[in-house]
Amino acid sequence: MFRHFYKLLLLIGVSCCLLPAPCRTDALTLEQLINGVNLSRPSITSGEVRAMVTKFREARKSPEEIRDWVRKRRQKIVNRFAQPISPQRKETMDFLLANMRVEAAIYGERRLREELKTAFQVLDNNNPGYPKLYRYRICGSERNNIDSYSIEGRIYDTGLYNRLTYDGERQLYETFSRFGPPKFSFDHRAKRGGFYYFNMHGRSSYQLPNDGVKLCGTEIINGSECYVLEFQIEKSNYLTKIWVDPTKQFCVYREHRYYADKLGWSKSAAEFRIYGDIWYPTVIARERYGKQGKITRRVTIFIKEAQFNVDFPKDFFHVDAEKCIDKGMSTM
Repeated sequence: MFRHFYKLLLLIGVSCCLLPAPCRTDALTLEQLINGVNLSRPSITSGEVRAMVTKFREARKSPEEIRDWVRKRRQKIVNRFAQPISPQRKETMDFLLANMRVEAAIYGERRLREELKTAFQVLDNNNPGYPKLYRYRICGSERNNIDSYSIEGRIYDTGLYNRLTYDGERQLYETFSRFGPPKFSFDHRAKRGGFYYFNMHGRSSYQLPNDGVKLCGTEIINGSECYVLEFQIEKSNYLTKIWVDPTKQFCVYREHRYYADKLGWSKSAAEFRIYGDIWYPTVIARERYGKQGKITRRVTIFIKEAQFNVDFPKDFFHVDAEKCIDKGMSTM
């Protein structure tokens, strides 16, 4: 009886070996991947995010070079003010000498930590790249060791603004300084500070073209099987590679840019969770690389709270220019 049982097991084993290997029924075509990635990009139109942001930038000069720069700069400032000097001129000279250390700080290693709450609204969500029209508002900002540099064994804090509002035409800054009361100003020339493109994290930075995208296979990242896509944006001088997880609304775990076959920029997303009906990473890192492959800049964002596609009141992001100017603010 047992002999017949073993023969049966052997027959089953041989039959299994002769059967064709099962195929993946959930494999996606390149067209499906392109459409999925492009449809996921505009899925976030607004939101409120509380995050902690850390920044790193490598030193541009050695400590000896910085000390030499400070010495020459100090002498140049002192030579500008003839003696005897009036109290007003003395105040100006003291300010320049103090600010000289802030100027020197740009050459040292930079480490910044900021915790903030940002409300934002994207106005051109179908842009093929990063949005260029948007509104945002810093609802709260707390900075520790802001732009702190070590110069001649001392630490100087060069943090400036702590609140900003942008209404599509101008930005409103409230600036705090050790050398006087808070100052207010408008800046219509640039859109910067505090937004961090929260609508794009976990999404491809660019809309994928219909032609020229290459499927390079799959790779497991943090336990998720990701499709690896490679493409080049028209008129760009770099090749882009992204790692896409179709089970999380085609979110992008990694994005690399290669300049002359060398990695020059990267963005990574990790620890995804779902906010409402949106998959979103809670840890995001952006890095730039030097010619030797060394990281020269890094921005890391830790999401603490978030809600997306918020219906803000109509005037939530409005900047009342006349009211601000009445309070003594100046227009840049």
